[in-house]
Amino acid sequence: MTRIAISVLLASSFVFAQVQGSPSFGGKWKIHLSIPGHESDFYCTFIQNNQALGGNCATEVGNANVNGKFDGRNVFWTYTVKVSGQSITSNYSGTLDASGKVSGGLSIPGMPSVPGMPAQFPFTATRSQ
Repeated sequence: MTRIAISVLLASSFVFAQVQGSPSFGGKWKIHLSIPGHESDFYCTFIQNNQALGGNCATEVGNANVNGKFDGRNVFWTYTVKVSGQSITSNYSGTLDASGKVSGGLSIPGMPSVPGMPAQFPFTATRSQ
């Protein structure tokens, strides 16, 4: 009986330690976006529920609701804003490194290819106060 109790206690301690050590993506983040000829910063506040992300981003062209996913180290979020009456969707995907910084790329579905322009624009994200 004692062995079973000890085994259960050790197993539950291991599970708790795994949960405690899991990175979280919830909170306020500063996003730095690099588009050729234009650098910009904006802020997003993410709300994490298990792996699902919600929240809001305050971009240069307005506020947008966020939908996304955070899976351990990989993050993906999307939002749609209106620019000159046209809806533009932005898809961000990146990886959280050991220092807590995210690096990744922004893609915009339906954006025409332009010679010399990358298919994805690089971004970084750091936690903000």
